[in-house]
Amino acid sequence: MNKVTFRTLLAAVLLMIGFSWAYAGGPAPGHPAAAPAAAAGGSNWSQLSPREQQILAPLQDGWNQLEPKRKTKWREIARLYPKMKPDEQERLQKRMKTWASLTPDQRRAARETYKKHAQLPPQQKREIVEKWREFRSLPEEKRHELAEGGAGAVPAGASPTTPISTTPAGEPAASKN
Repeated sequence: MNKVTFRTLLAAVLLMIGFSWAYAGGPAPGHPAAAPAAAAGGSNWSQLSPREQQILAPLQDGWNQLEPKRKTKWREIARLYPKMKPDEQERLQKRMKTWASLTPDQRRAARETYKKHAQLPPQQKREIVEKWREFRSLPEEKRHELAEGGAGAVPAGASPTTPISTTPAGEPAASKN
């Protein structure tokens, strides 16, 4: 697995986690309670509240270029942020920084991976979870070696394009649709 593929997979994981947090405690898209956030989705950075700016700071540089629907999703995450545990908030901040560092092509690939993963049968998702657990159980040096395309490149049975899903705690998730 090369660096680009690993970063794409990481971005897909971040995307899945971020979106699952956004909708875990909030209204579903299209729900009447989601309308105020959706209407504000087209806001420029300067139009965000100071609290939203603080929470979404890692995304500031590219905020004004985001599509309105992406802005809406990130604003929903910012709305739920205060309800998160401190360790979840810290993880989200790190993941936003990683997401912000990706190129548009890497983000697009991550979104495509997320969509493919959402369509997988539950058994295949469980297999992916097991591969992810195997990968996470490796020593950090070995994970870095695999991420940089070293020997073996991918845990047995996995493919470089296999999407990976985790929970907010960073553990694999058996099934997220």
